[in-house]
Amino acid sequence: MKTLNIAMGLMILVLSWMLIASVSEVNPKQRFEYGSFTMGSGMDKYTQILAWSTGAGFFSASWKITSSGNVGLDFIHHIQDLVRQLGGNPEQANRVETPIGFLDFVGEQGWELVSYFSSEGSTTYLFKRLQ
Repeated sequence: MKTLNIAMGLMILVLSWMLIASVSEVNPKQRFEYGSFTMGSGMDKYTQILAWSTGAGFFSASWKITSSGNVGLDFIHHIQDLVRQLGGNPEQANRVETPIGFLDFVGEQGWELVSYFSSEGSTTYLFKRLQ
């Protein structure tokens, strides 16, 4: 009985390794598309920028901070506009009101977050997806 259990355990281990190897093989013809999302301050502290960039195109929104105090509303309006520029339908655009909402949106489009970095009032997120 003990030998049978050991044999079964080894068989399961070998099959698991085979499954992992078949799933994790990299196809040499497999290509990735890369993109970046940047948000933050522009050249002056009163300009805010949202930008999405890939090899296929560049989409952006920018606005000036005014004394009206509508910074949050301006952000929501412009990030929803960016979603529409990227082909999002009105329902998708209306769901996006925060940077995390935008990250969720691009994730739904197949983009995977690879890295991010921040410097001098802006943050850039780097993504990739299979072509």
